[in-house]
Amino acid sequence: KFKQILHILANFAFSVILSLDFENLKQEKGYSAHSAYSVSKLGDAMLAYEFAEKLKGTGITVNTLDPGTVNTKMLLDGWGPCGIDITDANDQFWLATSPQLEGVTGKYYVYRGESSSSRWAYDSVNRGKLCKHLKQATDVDIDVVVSSLLQERKTS
Repeated sequence: KFKQILHILANFAFSVILSLDFENLKQEKGYSAHSAYSVSKLGDAMLAYEFAEKLKGTGITVNTLDPGTVNTKMLLDGWGPCGIDITDANDQFWLATSPQLEGVTGKYYVYRGESSSSRWAYDSVNRGKLCKHLKQATDVDIDVVVSSLLQERKTS
């Protein structure tokens, strides 16, 4: 049975975004690639904490981490080799398998230490707005996803 959901974020990305403009999430006004990436990562963090809250007490944990600056194709193409080798980027494995984190949920890790996300990611009102916006845009309801996860866990 699965027990965890991991969200992989980049701290630098959403640290420059102080809030989400729900009227311009697609960035039709004032698009920039870095801003779009940052908005997506803040949204990921918000969803991670929303799932963690909704799944609290079910035995399914939801955590997130910043893998560090990793020499991915995107990084290499844009900035050159300025991070760690991709073969050394194994914090995801640590987060998924560490016995010390058994039962821990709703946390954010950087270099295997607990850290803090953007304050917006913790704001339940704004997380609710994001979920409502995503439901309108995609017809996917987070509560239905949570119910499906719990049902899948019972049958797996």
